[in-house]
Formats: sequence, C-alpha cells, structure tokens
Amino acid sequence: MSGARPMEWQWALDVYDQCKAAHVPFFWKQSGDWMKHSDREMSDDLTRRVFEMANTREYPEVTP
Repeated sequence: MSGARPMEWQWALDVYDQCKAAHVPFFWKQSGDWMKHSDREMSDDLTRRVFEMANTREYPEVTP
C-alpha cells in the first residue's frame, strides 16, 4: 500500500510471542508493504517467524 506507515516487525513478533506464551489467540489481519519492502535484511529464522506470525488466524474459544 503506497503511503503506508512503516511497521516495526520486531514489535509485532514480540506481541505474537507474548500471546503464544500466555495461550492467548492471535489473529494477524494484514501486513501492508512492510513485509514486501523491508529496509532491513532479515535472517532466515526471522523471515520464517514473520511468515508464521503473518499466517496465524486464531480465534477465541466461544462457550455458550
């Protein structure tokens, strides 16, 4: 998306890790341009983690 604000991927990964540690559902809605055109080189491990996070679609459990 042209004109999108920059996204700090490490901040997003920190939130993702906190949700996982606390067993809180995590839903990633969109990443915009930051994943496609990052200013920084990412290691293979970081690239894998960002891809995993960005494809996470978890929902809270609904109990009647």
